[in-house]
Amino acid sequence: MILVFTHKVSHALQYVLEEIFSKHFHVKFEITNNQEHYQSATNTLKIKYTPLNDSELEGLWIPNSEFLNRNLNEINDVNLFSKIDWIPMKKVEIMDSTFIKMLNLLNLQNENFKLHEHYSLRPVYFPMKSELGFDVFSHVFVLLSNIEEIILSKDSENLDKYKRIKSNKLSFVKTQMHLLPMVEIAIERLKDFLKLELNEKREFQIIPTADIDQCFRFKGKPIYKVLGGALKNPKTILSRFLSLFSKTDSFTPSETVQTILSQNPNSKIFWLCNNKQSKLNKQAKRSNVEFQEEIIQSVKYSDIGIHPSYQLSKEIEIYAEEKNWLMQISKQEIVHSRQHYIHLTLPKTYQILEKMNIENDWSMGFNDNIGYRTGTCLPYFWFDISTNEKTNLIINPFVIMDVSFKNYLKINSLQANQLGKLFKQSIKQYKGIFCFIFHNESVSETDGWQGWKNTIISWASPI
Repeated sequence: MILVFTHKVSHALQYVLEEIFSKHFHVKFEITNNQEHYQSATNTLKIKYTPLNDSELEGLWIPNSEFLNRNLNEINDVNLFSKIDWIPMKKVEIMDSTFIKMLNLLNLQNENFKLHEHYSLRPVYFPMKSELGFDVFSHVFVLLSNIEEIILSKDSENLDKYKRIKSNKLSFVKTQMHLLPMVEIAIERLKDFLKLELNEKREFQIIPTADIDQCFRFKGKPIYKVLGGALKNPKTILSRFLSLFSKTDSFTPSETVQTILSQNPNSKIFWLCNNKQSKLNKQAKRSNVEFQEEIIQSVKYSDIGIHPSYQLSKEIEIYAEEKNWLMQISKQEIVHSRQHYIHLTLPKTYQILEKMNIENDWSMGFNDNIGYRTGTCLPYFWFDISTNEKTNLIINPFVIMDVSFKNYLKINSLQANQLGKLFKQSIKQYKGIFCFIFHNESVSETDGWQGWKNTIISWASPI
C-alpha cells in the first residue's frame, strides 16, 4: 500500500498514479490532503508530493511543480512545461547503444546525451532540485495527455496540409526524446527511488497491424480508370488488364498481409470502408463482392478494426455509418479503430470514438516521423483535458510505420529494417509492445515498394 500526501488532490494526479502504481507496480495507493491521516497511517509506504521538502512530514519526497493543480483546459502557453533538462539516471547499456545507433542511422546529433561510467543522462520535464531530480508525476502526465500537441494544434502553422501536427514542432522531438520510451524510463527511475520491486505481469510483445487503404491495386476499378491509368503509366498496362480478367492483383490482402498477420495472435487489420470515393479515400466500392470477401476472410486470421475515412466535417455520422457497414459485412463487433492518414484532431477525434463505443484506438504515433508520440510503448487510458477526466478509451501506441520511412524520412528498406530491430531491443528492455503499421501496398513489391516485404517480415519476427 502506498499513501501519497499532497496539498491538493486533482483528477490529473489521480489518473497518473493509477497509470503508474496500479498498472506498472500493481500496488494499491491512496491520495490524501489530510495531514493528520497521513501522519497516523502505519504499515504503508509514504510519499509526500509537495513543492518543498517538509522535514516534519514522514516519507520520501517527490517534488511537486504544482502543474497538475492547474486548470489544464485553460493552459495555452507551452512554455509552462516545455523546459526539458537532462539528469543522471541508472545506466542501461541496451538503451544507450540503441539510442546512439538510432541517432547515427537518422543522421541526428544530441549534444545533451552524455555517458558516464555509472550513469547516463536522460531527458525529463519539470526538473527540480531533489534526490529524484524531477516532478515525475507531471512528467508522465504531459507525455500521456498530448497536452503540448493539443496547444500547438490551435495554430495552423504547426499543422500540415492534412491538419496533422508537424512532429518537429514538439519540444521533445527537438531533443530526440521521441526515440526513447520516456514514460517507462521515468517509472524505472521512480521504482529505484522508492526501492520497490515491480510486480511484472506482462511480457514483451510484437503486434503487427495492417491498414487496408486500397484493397486492390487495379481490380474493381471502372474500365475508364484502368485505361486512363495505363496511358499515364504505360509500364502498368499488362498488370492493369490482367486484373480485369483474372483474380490476380498485387495488393490483395489475402495474398499480401495475411501470411504476416496470421502468425501473430494479437495482430490487427484496419479496413477503410468509405462510401464515397475521393482523392484521399480510394477504397474499392463497397458493392464489390471480392472486396467484401476479403473482409470476411480477414476475420479468420486477425482482429479487425475500422479505418475511418479522412473527413473534416460530419465525422461522427460518417464514421458511425462506416463502422455499422463493416459490422454487417464481417459479422463482428468493431471495438478497434485507427485513423486514416493518422488524422488525429485532439480531443475531438477521441471524443467521437468514445461516442461510437470504440474501446481501443491504434492511431497514436507519428505520420512524419518514428518513435514514441506519447513517450510510452504500453497501452494506457486516454485523459481528456477538455473535461478533466480519465476516459475508458484505451490508446495503443505504435512506434514505426512503413510510409513514414519511405515518404517522409526518405529512409530505405535496409535502414528501416535496422531501426525496427533497434526499437524491438529497447522496448523489450521494458517488457513493452513493439507495435508497427504496414500496408498491403508495402509488401506487394510494386509502386516503389520493392525490397520492403522482407523488412516488414523482419519487423514481425521475434528478436
